[in-house]
Amino acid sequence: MRDISATWMRGGTSKCWVFDADDLRVDGRTADEVLLRLYGSPDPRQIDGVGGATSTTSKAVILSRSTRPGADVDYTFAQVGIADGRVDRTSNCGNCSAVVGPWALRRGWVVPTGDVTEVRVHNTNTGQLIVLEVPTPGGRVVEEGHEHIPGVPTPGVGIRMWFVDPAGRTTGSLLPSGNPADVVHGVPVTLVDAGAPVVVVPAAAVGITGHESPAEIDALPGLLDRLDVLRRAAAVRMGLADTPRDAARAVPKLALVAEGAPGRSDVNRPGVSGDLIF
Repeated sequence: MRDISATWMRGGTSKCWVFDADDLRVDGRTADEVLLRLYGSPDPRQIDGVGGATSTTSKAVILSRSTRPGADVDYTFAQVGIADGRVDRTSNCGNCSAVVGPWALRRGWVVPTGDVTEVRVHNTNTGQLIVLEVPTPGGRVVEEGHEHIPGVPTPGVGIRMWFVDPAGRTTGSLLPSGNPADVVHGVPVTLVDAGAPVVVVPAAAVGITGHESPAEIDALPGLLDRLDVLRRAAAVRMGLADTPRDAARAVPKLALVAEGAPGRSDVNRPGVSGDLIF
């Protein structure tokens, strides 16, 4: 048996195991082999590991001190496959990015500076610089807060996040297809690369309102398969894959959008800024 240190943290609506990169160096194994063993993959239940058997609970954050000018931490995101035995490092996770600042402060890699401490993070997946503004009242590292985020029932510490010059970090262009709007398999979409490649789909175009819960979406016959076909075809349009079959499981991401509920003005602006809570 071998002990490997890790910290279980929530960033936004994802749960992430956070590792010091040095701790994943095991003689005779690659880092991906170590992660698969730790998470209990491949197995749809991940019964023999720390994975939670869903994509949002099978994520790894791998950190090291940065030697790059203007960065405090190097951060690699890994999506650990549940049943396919693969580790995908082709894109970042914005939710998990939020935990990097608090973890670096707790570890002593960054020293608090007043009531808010800036942690500058280099994401190795995309070459993106991310600036995190972490509350450190009175120069103290805090573990609890009172900020709320949709989709999470309990409050936490609010992290202000900025992506510096996010356009085209993966594909080379903000609009990889060259168009502000495209039609893929008869569905109007916007293909955008801002922080991460995303296929933006009007919910109504695929027969839903956009206000359904994840469980309700999962229960709709054929919808997930249709969305995956759409996403894979869009990956080819974005230059991310030669054929739909070659498209990565986690890239591009797919976003279903709809008008907000009356009286609300919640807007998600991927790649610009955001308030994430850990």
